[in-house]
Amino acid sequence: MRPILLVAVVLALPALAQDTVPMGMAIQNLPMTNPGGGAHNVIGVTDLRWLPDGRLLIIEKSGNVKVRSGDGTVRVVYRFCVDSSNEKGLLGVEVDPAFNGTSNRRLFFYLSNCAADGGTDTNRHRVVSINLSNDGLSLEPASERVLIQNLLGPANHDGGALAIGPDGKLYIGVGDTGCNSACCPAQNMFATCLSNGNGKILRINLDGTIPNDNPLVGVAMQTACGAGTNCTTAVSATTMSPPRTEIWAWGFRNPFRIAFDPQTGLLWAGDVGEGAREEVDIVQRGRHYGYPWYEGFMGGGGYTTTRCEQITPGSGSCAPPVWDCNHGTGCMSITGGMFVDSTLFPENRRGYWFADNATGHFWVLHTNAARDGVADAGTAAEIIGRFQSPNNVFPTTVRVGPDGMPYFGMINVANLNGNARIARVVPLGYDAGFPGMGTGGGSGSAGGSGAAGGGATAGGGATAGGAATAGGAANAGGTAMAGGSGTAGGSGTAGGAGTAGGSGSAGGATAGGEAEGGGCNCSSVDPSFALVALLGVTAMRRRRVARRS
Repeated sequence: MRPILLVAVVLALPALAQDTVPMGMAIQNLPMTNPGGGAHNVIGVTDLRWLPDGRLLIIEKSGNVKVRSGDGTVRVVYRFCVDSSNEKGLLGVEVDPAFNGTSNRRLFFYLSNCAADGGTDTNRHRVVSINLSNDGLSLEPASERVLIQNLLGPANHDGGALAIGPDGKLYIGVGDTGCNSACCPAQNMFATCLSNGNGKILRINLDGTIPNDNPLVGVAMQTACGAGTNCTTAVSATTMSPPRTEIWAWGFRNPFRIAFDPQTGLLWAGDVGEGAREEVDIVQRGRHYGYPWYEGFMGGGGYTTTRCEQITPGSGSCAPPVWDCNHGTGCMSITGGMFVDSTLFPENRRGYWFADNATGHFWVLHTNAARDGVADAGTAAEIIGRFQSPNNVFPTTVRVGPDGMPYFGMINVANLNGNARIARVVPLGYDAGFPGMGTGGGSGSAGGSGAAGGGATAGGGATAGGAATAGGAANAGGTAMAGGSGTAGGSGTAGGAGTAGGSGSAGGATAGGEAEGGGCNCSSVDPSFALVALLGVTAMRRRRVARRS
C-alpha cells in the first residue's frame, strides 16, 4: 500500500481567482441573456435538466424555475413557495421520459415546502409533479400533484435527488434531517429505522403510487423511528411499527445527488459525509448502507457490518461504498455526478464525474469493465479540475448535456444571494456550440497551452489555463450546500452490485397524489451558512480493495 503524501498549504481567499483544468480541456460558461437583452444572472442554482427539444430547465434554491431557450434567453416560468433557510429550498428537478411538449408536459420537483403552504418540520420536504404550459412560459398550478410528503426537515441534510430509472420509476434521495454529531456511530438514528423516509432512497411510480416490488411492500412491521423530529431515540429490532413502503434502500446521511449509469442501469449516489469521509455508492434494493454505524469505510464504536442486519432484519450486512475519501484534498462535501462517456474525451477522462460543493473540485472515478466497482488497477478516482472563478461558487449538480459534455450548476456558498454559474467542461477546441445554439462557446478557461476559453469560433473572454490533475489546495471547513467538513485520502472497492430497477408491475399499494395549487411571491433565500477557506491539502489517491469489517 502506497503512503498518502500530504502537503498543507495556507490559503487566502483572494488567491482563489482562476479555474484550473488539465491540459487539453477547457471550462466554458453557459451563455444566458434576458428576454429584453443583457446578460442573465442565475442565483443559487441547485439542479438542471434538459427538455427533449434542447431547452434547459434551471432551478434555484429560492424557488425559481427558469427555462433557457435555444437562443440563450432565460425566463422565470414559475416560483414555488419554499422554505429556503439553511440547506432547504427548491432542490431537485426531473423530466418525464415521455415528455413531448404537447400531450405530456410533466415535470417533477423536490422542494422544501413553506409555512404559508402548510410546511412544518414534520412535513417539510415533498415531491410534486406539475405540467409545463403549452407555450412553455409558465407552469400550470392546477396540474400540480403531491407524490411524496411527510418528510422531516427541521434543519439541514435535506437531500433533493430525483432520477427516473430504466424501470420507469422515480427514485428520490432524502437526507437524515441534520442532528449532527461525529461518526461513528453518529447520534442521528433516522437513516437506520424504517418508519420515516429520511436518510433513504425512495422509489415510486410516476403517479405517486408505490411499486409492488418495493422491498417493504407487504411487510407489516419493521424497525421504528423516534417520534416526530426526535432523531436521537435509540432504535432496535424489538421496537416495531409499520414501515414506509416507498423506501428502496436506507442507511444514508444525505444522498444529495443520484443518477443511473446509462450502460448498466445501476443507480449511483454521492452520500455526503459527517465529519471525516465522503462516499460513492451503488444503490441496491433493500440494502442498508451503514450510516450511522459507518461513514464511508470508516466504522466505530466496536460495531461490525453485522450491525445493519441486527437493527433492520433482512437487510444483510452493511453495504460498502464503491469508493470513499478522507476530508481534504478537494474532498469535503460530495456532489454526486453522472457518467461521461463521450469519445471526444481521452479514455482516462471518461467515467463517473462528480464534484465537491465545499471546495469546487471536480473528479473522475475510474470503474472496472463491468462498471459495478472501481478500476481493478491504478488510481480509483482523481481530481481533474477546480472551479475557482468567482470564489466560492461551487457545484450543486453535475448533468450530462445533449452534447455529451458534463455541465455543472453552481451556488455561491458564501453568499446565497450572490450570482452563481452554469458551466461545462469540454475538450480543448470543441466548437459544436451549446445545445440549441450555433458554434462557439461562452467565456471560460483553458488548460495548458492552446486556444483560449471557448476553444471555438465564438469563444471569447477566456483565460489561459492552470495546473492539472491533482488540483490545487482545498478549502477546509464550512457547511456549503450539502454539508460536510474536515482531513485526507481516497479509497474504493471493486465489488459488484445488483441492478437498480425492479421487475414488478406498476401497481400501487397506496393511492396517488393530491391536487394542489402553486406559485407564490416568497421571501429571498436566507444566507445562513458560509464557507471559510482555511487550509488545503493535496494527496496522492490510493485504491482500497478491502471491504468493511
